[in-house]
Amino acid sequence: MESKLKCQLEDARRDVMMPSETHADTDRFTISPIGLEFLLITLLRNVHDHPFYSETNQKLDVVRHCRDKSTALRFAAVRDPRRRRFLEISALEEETEALRIIFEVQIRTVKAYDQVLSPDFFPKGTTDRVDLGHRKDMYGLEKRHLEAQIQSLAEDGKTLEVLQRILTATRHDMKQMIEVLDEGHGKAIRVFTFVTLFFLPLSFVTSFFGMNTTDVRELDRDQGIFWSSAVPLTLAVSSLALVFGYKWDTVTALFFKAFKIQDSSRVFKELENDPLSQLGADNARTSCKTGLSSTSKAGISSRFGFESRWKGKPWEKRIPERFKGLEGV
Repeated sequence: MESKLKCQLEDARRDVMMPSETHADTDRFTISPIGLEFLLITLLRNVHDHPFYSETNQKLDVVRHCRDKSTALRFAAVRDPRRRRFLEISALEEETEALRIIFEVQIRTVKAYDQVLSPDFFPKGTTDRVDLGHRKDMYGLEKRHLEAQIQSLAEDGKTLEVLQRILTATRHDMKQMIEVLDEGHGKAIRVFTFVTLFFLPLSFVTSFFGMNTTDVRELDRDQGIFWSSAVPLTLAVSSLALVFGYKWDTVTALFFKAFKIQDSSRVFKELENDPLSQLGADNARTSCKTGLSSTSKAGISSRFGFESRWKGKPWEKRIPERFKGLEGV
């Protein structure tokens, strides 16, 4: 009976030490010694993986929070682009940059801590052999946890870099959309300005023609003179304002296109009448010699400052003349 109780107590002790393990082959697990160094590693890992709000005990995943905020800002920027969202995007970019720097500092801290805990860090002959062996026994478990912590920090840093690129692209896209919307607002402002410039000087004319001319003595005109002049003028000015505001680019493009067509047709006519395209009878006798008229020669000489001619026959081998020396000075 006593032996059975001891076995049950041993099983209970093992279950308490390994509460999360439910495998049947628990005999394979070994218990490694730990010290204050391992507890500090666990504390650093918990601070990174499970941060808390300052006022409540709720956990906060910083990387996931930044990812959710970035997704919400991108959706809002696409659906409803506004200038004030630039401030929100810039603030989130600053937060992600600060978090990325913090993660880099944490990685350097963990690496430095790993270097200090390594048995090779101690100079030879300065540490007791028993303490060095004890340090080697505990360093294996500590090394695995430190490497896992470094890998987790590196992955979070890469995630923040991706979020920064997404935020930069979001800001650029929203800037382009706002510029397109501002172009439409600019057209409406252009129409309003055009109408104002036309009708402001005509306010006196409209007030003059809008008088009650029926009751004026010795005046054979009535109110019809106002409507006959005001309605066509209003329609004309409104039409011109709409064309100037919304179709002015098309009008200017058509104008320049027609001007280029006329210019090109004029150039083609000049080329057809150019004497350079006609070869004279002298070209048949002199090989590869281009006959230029006096007009074309003068034009080319005035443009380029030289005249191009072929002297001699191109198929004959040209022999350089002998040097005759300097003539008498």
